[in-house]
Amino acid sequence: MPRELPERPDRLAPSVCAVIAIDLQNDFCHPQGLQARQGRDVSRVQEPLLRAQSLMAEARRSGVPVYLVQNQHSAASDSAEWLNRHPDPHREQSCQVGSWGADFCGFAPVDGDHVVPKTRYSAFINTTLANDLRSAGRTSLLFAGVTTATCVESSLRDAVCLDFLATLVEDCCGAYTDEAHQRGVRAVTAGFGEVRSLDEVILAWRAADDEGNVA
Repeated sequence: MPRELPERPDRLAPSVCAVIAIDLQNDFCHPQGLQARQGRDVSRVQEPLLRAQSLMAEARRSGVPVYLVQNQHSAASDSAEWLNRHPDPHREQSCQVGSWGADFCGFAPVDGDHVVPKTRYSAFINTTLANDLRSAGRTSLLFAGVTTATCVESSLRDAVCLDFLATLVEDCCGAYTDEAHQRGVRAVTAGFGEVRSLDEVILAWRAADDEGNVA
């Protein structure tokens, strides 16, 4: 007999959601950051950066916690194997601890936000993020940030493997080419989660808020 499935969860319910904002930092987003100096078109991530900030503001208003994942590197974190993932292990590394490049781009955390330092592509590698989310009762994760097919996708895939619901908020994510962005979107829709827009998320949260006020 076919297995009876549990009731489909409401992945946008504010009571179970958390926003996971990935690598919204100067080295990845600012015109003077490292990726721009290395030739990436950071103009393509400016609108997603602003929309991600709108998502975070709406989350705070709706009682949804915000986890700001901050890429940070140093000699202590960067093994020889990590540095040699690229053909040139001597090239400049992004987001050095204490540098301007590691700072958040155009915004700062507010009271109640959770800053999660990471040293690899995924926000779940060598961090306490999974345990922190479970302790807070947050089982449905909404991903925003840069870049879509690298650190965002890596984090989202790991979230699914750790038994979290995962949603890519597509227009709050960006990459340096449209092809790279779409590659990440296709990977999510192929079996890792759902893809939603900022407007869809805001509508769901405000509807939940209205229901709560009526009750």
